[in-house]
Amino acid sequence: MTHDNGARTLLSADDLVEQYRLDLERQRKPAHTVRAYLGDVRAFLGHFEREGGSHFPGGVRTADVRGYLSALKRAEAKPATIHRRRAGLASFFRWAVAAQHCRESPVAGLELHRLAPLEQPLRRALDVRDKRRFLRTVQEHGTLRDRAVCELLVATAIREDELVHVKLEDLELGERRGWVKVNGKGSRQRTLPLHRDVRRVLTTWLAARPALGDYLFPGRYGDALNTSSIRRLVDKYERLSGVAGVSPHVLRHTTLTELVRRKKHDIALVAAVAGHAKLATTAIYVQPNMQDLEAAVDSLMED
Repeated sequence: MTHDNGARTLLSADDLVEQYRLDLERQRKPAHTVRAYLGDVRAFLGHFEREGGSHFPGGVRTADVRGYLSALKRAEAKPATIHRRRAGLASFFRWAVAAQHCRESPVAGLELHRLAPLEQPLRRALDVRDKRRFLRTVQEHGTLRDRAVCELLVATAIREDELVHVKLEDLELGERRGWVKVNGKGSRQRTLPLHRDVRRVLTTWLAARPALGDYLFPGRYGDALNTSSIRRLVDKYERLSGVAGVSPHVLRHTTLTELVRRKKHDIALVAAVAGHAKLATTAIYVQPNMQDLEAAVDSLMED
């Protein structure tokens, strides 16, 4: 039996997903978020059609979504995976309602805690020794651009998708002080001060930077670099340094974790650096990570 949740769209499911992808990109969502959300929608769509569902998305009921998430639980999917799948579907149906492909979201109001307990994933962060080893490798083997990119990632905890959109006009470099303006999630802008060592690296890069476009780190034709270029850059020095598990996101977590846990800065200050809208998001850096747990277990054997 079908469920009438809006006008029957003339678009195919594939066309709808493609329109959703374009909307996510217009919102400047990170590339990894776009991939994850599209994967979540396609995975649900496959389940929905196998179960005999039709007229996507207007024909989707809350019971269909609940049944899908319950099926994931029976298949022993991790709670974090189930929560992410729900988040991806919630995002899609918010868009579908706004675009008038359905009247209401079948995900809204779904009580997820009855499906799976929420587990907070442990965030990976480099210890001080590994962070220094990684940066030393970049210093010794990196180009001027690569050094500037990695120093800025570590010094400011900037997101990779924020970094590629920094323009020359967003940067202020002086002898005694300097800062970078960052356009973050939800169109929130923040200004981050730059340490003198980072200002020196950036000044050197600007002197050698090709005269292409307005971006601090321009692509081949002067447009913004793709975030995948930043990930490949970091991957290169991860391999050279021998420090496992380094990524732009890990460098961000490393800096924020160090500010909260080792430097003992106020969590509200760290939230401002991170560009978090809610303090609860920053609170994850107060929680123990795997290195903390390993150190605690090792300490039991030291007495």
